[in-house]
Amino acid sequence: MGPATAEERGVPIASRVLTSVRSGSRMLGVFALVALAACVDNGAEGRAADDGPLPVFRGGAEAGGSLPVLDLMVGVQDRTAFRGIRRVMEMQTSETGSSVRMEQLEDVGADGTGQFSIELFDVLMAPTGVDTLAYEMLFESSTRFLWTMRDFRVRNAAQAASHYAITLLPESPTVAGIPCVRLSFVRNGQNGDRPGHYEADVDPNTGFVLAWQEFDDAGLPLTQIAYESFEYGGDVSNMILRGRSFSAESLNLFAPLDSQAGFEVHWPDVLVGDMQYAKAEVQRVPTSLVAGIPVGQTSYLPAGRWLRLVATDGIEALVFAHSEETTTTSAELAGQLGLYSHGSWTIGLGKIDGAAFVVAGRCSEAQIQQVVGSAF
Repeated sequence: MGPATAEERGVPIASRVLTSVRSGSRMLGVFALVALAACVDNGAEGRAADDGPLPVFRGGAEAGGSLPVLDLMVGVQDRTAFRGIRRVMEMQTSETGSSVRMEQLEDVGADGTGQFSIELFDVLMAPTGVDTLAYEMLFESSTRFLWTMRDFRVRNAAQAASHYAITLLPESPTVAGIPCVRLSFVRNGQNGDRPGHYEADVDPNTGFVLAWQEFDDAGLPLTQIAYESFEYGGDVSNMILRGRSFSAESLNLFAPLDSQAGFEVHWPDVLVGDMQYAKAEVQRVPTSLVAGIPVGQTSYLPAGRWLRLVATDGIEALVFAHSEETTTTSAELAGQLGLYSHGSWTIGLGKIDGAAFVVAGRCSEAQIQQVVGSAF
């Protein structure tokens, strides 16, 4: 997540390209992460299996059942009070396209009501030449993204059982002194250039994920995260806990969104793989600082009302957010899709027809482009 691992370039959106844009990759990444992460809430993105059909459901049979621990895993991070130190390894893509190994320790805590904290405890391995201050700034700005998007979650048990082959493996690992079961999740079918293959070490009594890995198509780890110390109900009194930054109003996915939002809604009708919409909301971005970033004061993240849509296949998520259309004359990223890599995530942002947008998912750049192109 340091500046040496970011990559950004202008990519055509359908036939609406004006010129190729190259902004500073560091600041592009900061604004993209703030735009995505500062708007997320702390509840489970998934819906119960009996909530009825969703507006978009792409392939796969309805789930016929799931492992009992799978149901415990839905939203467990947000309802559990704990404190622990975890080791994080991520393979990221540098600006030159090479793979770079990042390794660090994170101090993580939560109060069980949705408030959490992730602090950079120690950087064990970072690319040569990374500016320490910039690295810490990017980490601070991305903690909500790490909590709600990067960290492995079961967002909807029924969808996960439909779209993933879930296997209870024979290993019985102990993580941070807690006996766990190991589950394998392999997505049915290929959706882009990432195989959707995960393994998670889970406390069977609580459903809490104490360690997990994501693998590439060669079976090599892209991400490895494991708690080295962990305490349920651990003391978080010396941590700065946070929830969401922006106020938001939930919308009904089954009713017209334009009338609920009060402005024109751009709804992508092309999603990734078997994802379906799980949530829609309108949030208000203030003119203020979030993690030291002047949100609401730039054309990347203008102040005012934003629509945010979340789609999921039960495990992975796709987030699309856009601002209310304005009369701004700024040409920054106008008609362009700027791309930024964050671990196995692809994040894009830009402006079309006066609306700023941000989109992200564990998917290919081509798929991100298709999602954006279908919304405008």
